[in-house]
Amino acid sequence: MIKNSCLSSLHIIVHVGKCGGLSIRDHVIENLPDSQYIDLYGFANPQIPPLKNSKDVDDYLKTINKKNTRIVMGHFSYYGIHNRHFPKSQKVRYITMLRNPYARLLSHYNYLIMGVQGKQARRGVRRDDGTIRTIKEWIIEFASFNNYMSKFLYSRMCTSDLIWPDNFNDEQYEKMIKSLDKFYFIGDLERAEKSFSEIYKMMDLPVKGPHSNQSIIKEKKLKKTEIEIFEKYNKYDIELYRSLKS
Repeated sequence: MIKNSCLSSLHIIVHVGKCGGLSIRDHVIENLPDSQYIDLYGFANPQIPPLKNSKDVDDYLKTINKKNTRIVMGHFSYYGIHNRHFPKSQKVRYITMLRNPYARLLSHYNYLIMGVQGKQARRGVRRDDGTIRTIKEWIIEFASFNNYMSKFLYSRMCTSDLIWPDNFNDEQYEKMIKSLDKFYFIGDLERAEKSFSEIYKMMDLPVKGPHSNQSIIKEKKLKKTEIEIFEKYNKYDIELYRSLKS
């Protein structure tokens, strides 16, 4: 989904995990001077303090020069950040990427397993006793990752603290869906070349495909029983992706 173009706009990229955001981040860093972008990742940028909520983000943004900023990007970008930290006269575009929820699940699980194999325990996959959850066990036993895209977007658009709810419900989902209308562009990682091309063109950057943070481990396709479990616990993400494609 894309609307009319304006290269003078401030672009705010809300990065949903495992949906291609680090490819965009790397491309921005490669092609723009530091003064023209703000990196709100924290874990990937040791130059900024740890970010946990909107207060952390706002406190950090108050300390930096934003005069030449063209792009704000990261897991801690949120809707409304333009009103708090940038001129009200400046045109703003909010951008995000989504992904087939089945593929996103596998990518996220692979990412966590990579950490385990590198002797770095990743939250959710490794139990306290050191054993590793299967995908089915991960979905059932670690519920905070279910409906990940929906809860993440809800936290970045519909809450004041950026904290997402563990018990997501229909009312929250509908509020999130309505809020997505405020976004200028919503890309689809399953159509990566087209989506990345559109994003880079609107930000006046060289066109390039995704490349970052690829999982080394390639999990086989979900088994029938795994699909059944996934669909039981992730109805909102499934519906969200259907709405994107409709």
